[in-house]
Amino acid sequence: EHRDARAELGWAVERGGGTEYRARARLELARLWKLDGATRRALDVSLACARDAEAAADHRDRAWLAAGEAWLALQRSEDARDAYLRVAQEGKEPWDRIEAFDRLGVSCLERGDLEGAAGYFNACLRNVGSAALERTERGARVRRRLDNMRLVTELPRAIAARRARRRAASSSEEP
Repeated sequence: EHRDARAELGWAVERGGGTEYRARARLELARLWKLDGATRRALDVSLACARDAEAAADHRDRAWLAAGEAWLALQRSEDARDAYLRVAQEGKEPWDRIEAFDRLGVSCLERGDLEGAAGYFNACLRNVGSAALERTERGARVRRRLDNMRLVTELPRAIAARRARRRAASSSEEP
């Protein structure tokens, strides 16, 4: 349990208005609530950060990603999808957009929608492609994030598994 840390972070949230510390404290507070199994509280704190006009855009984006994760845990997949779409389409930083597209694509894979997953992967590449081509540390960071997407490994596996099932089904139908 993280009671003392949550109390200190609550203090920072109360007194951090007009600074980046309020948003950072909220993000950490949401993480601690999640670790302690209080998903609804994690969601509430994440949404407070996401909707805070004083928070920096990248903090709001991370808060929407955290809210999406909480909504998934609460079996509210449409709300999660909306949060992820918001970051994928409007996120400030390419790495946050990559994370959002990855979560959207993985959710498609979990439903067996390989085409939807591939569509999100392609949309991600179109969305952050120019940033990935930069010959800067930022470009290198974007490329690393792209390489580490779950979709990069799970989509080809899912495609191979579907092909194998189709081959097995067609060979069992032959006389």
